[in-house]
Amino acid sequence: MRNVLTMRNILNNLIALSATVPAALAHCPLCTAATGAAVVTARFYGVPDSVVGVLIGTFALVTGLWVHNAMKKRGWVFIPAQAWVLSLASVVLTVVSLHVGKLFAAPVLLWGMPALLAGILLGSGMAGIAEGAHRVVRSHTGNRNLVPLQGLIAVMAAMTVSVVVLGVTT
Repeated sequence: MRNVLTMRNILNNLIALSATVPAALAHCPLCTAATGAAVVTARFYGVPDSVVGVLIGTFALVTGLWVHNAMKKRGWVFIPAQAWVLSLASVVLTVVSLHVGKLFAAPVLLWGMPALLAGILLGSGMAGIAEGAHRVVRSHTGNRNLVPLQGLIAVMAAMTVSVVVLGVTT
C-alpha cells in the first residue's frame, strides 16, 4: 500500500509540475523540418516555388503575431512594436533555416531572386498589410470585427491576391 501512495504522490507532483511549465513559444526545428518537407513535397507535385513561398511567408509572419498575442496575454510586452519585431524575426529565421537547408538552390528565379524567397517575401509582406488593415478597421469600429473571423479573412484575401500577382507576373 505504501508503494501505491508513493507512486500516486509522484504522479500528482508530475501533473502539478507540468501544469506550471509555460508553453514553448519558440520558432522550433520541427516547424523548420515540416516547412522543408512541405517545399519538397510541393515541388514533387509541381506546385511552383513562388506559391509555396507565399504560404510559408504568410505562416511565418502570422506565427510571429501569434507569439506576440500569447506573450501579451501573459503581460510580457517588453519593447515597442513587439508584434512586428517578433513577426520579422519569425520570417528571417524561416528564411535562414531554408537557406541553410539549401532549399533556395532551385534554378527558377523570380524578380532576380529564387522563386521560393520571392514568394516568402511577397506572402509575408501581404500578410503584414492585411494584418495592419484588420487593425485599422478594428480601431474605427470600437475594437470589434465587422464580420466574424475578420483577421483570418483579411490574411486569406492577401494570400489570394499574392498568388494572383504571381500568376500575372510570371
